[in-house]
Amino acid sequence: MNKQNVFLFAGQGCQYHHMGEELMNGNDTFRKTMKRLDDKAHQLIGSSVIDYIYDPDKGRSQPFDRLLYSHPAIFMVQFAMAQALIESGIKPHRVCGYSLGECVAAAVSKVADPLDILTTVINQARLVEATIPEGGMLVILADPVLYYQVPLLYTRTTLVGVKVREKHKQFVVAATKDSLVEVKNYLTENNITCHQLPVLYPYHSHHMDVLQDAYNAMLGTPEYNRPEVPFVSSIYGCELNKIDRQYWWDLIREPILFQEAIQYLEGYDANLYIDLSPSGEFASYINLLKLEGASSQVHTILNLWKRDGVRNMEKIVSEMSYGHDENIDKYSENVGIRLGSMSYE
Repeated sequence: MNKQNVFLFAGQGCQYHHMGEELMNGNDTFRKTMKRLDDKAHQLIGSSVIDYIYDPDKGRSQPFDRLLYSHPAIFMVQFAMAQALIESGIKPHRVCGYSLGECVAAAVSKVADPLDILTTVINQARLVEATIPEGGMLVILADPVLYYQVPLLYTRTTLVGVKVREKHKQFVVAATKDSLVEVKNYLTENNITCHQLPVLYPYHSHHMDVLQDAYNAMLGTPEYNRPEVPFVSSIYGCELNKIDRQYWWDLIREPILFQEAIQYLEGYDANLYIDLSPSGEFASYINLLKLEGASSQVHTILNLWKRDGVRNMEKIVSEMSYGHDENIDKYSENVGIRLGSMSYE
């Protein structure tokens, strides 16, 4: 493989029972990292997140529907995958976050201790469950101009994301449960395709405002380190030089500038994106947003139905090293980790 900038990408939804199970059983670094994080989660929650993820009585298709567990689970699985790759010799050149995945990016870049960030993730889940009305996020496969043309959309929902690439246009809205039902009925009647994300709360919308004071109080006044590994935020659509308390609030409140973040990353030639999302679904989005004529490639490690995480990870490491350990450092100098997940329940 030619020298490339490699971005590991842990993308949006869909969390499910037994995600990463093959890695849990077959990769020592993944398993040890998961257990270290789970010890902290157990202290905070009172039960094991690992036991919840890998409950033998739960199938992959059964609901993963408790935010207090899905939030830390997504963080833990993504961070453990990142550590497994790093331990294999793939040293990140950049990390990049997407919504909840930005917490993983911050942990990998050593902005703060991963156990402290996991604590923030769990406390955020508690606040949201206790404060925010249930709702969700809806992907609408249409030109974003539709949002401003339909009163039902601009009065009952919040525009939280836009993806536009030639003929492929779509946008994402957040709303309460009742509003989403009305919007979906309208779209169906007008033959407009949409699908609801596996999200049970209207993140990145004005509905989050009611918890701002409590959220800031929960954060306190921490001091964050300068990123040891530069990372790109999908909230700001650019590289961050520092992290402060305002960033953590913007992360759950502000719209997502995913397209801008990918365009920023596309400024580096010959990118290799590795989608770390549990479902691998962001690979298609990245392909849609790549610059025309770009030689960027996208690979996945996990997906919803196939148990091939270990094999996929080993294949990536093998390709980067040409099968020779002495070449890993040579090629890992330009490795970046694309970490992202909206994966909110």
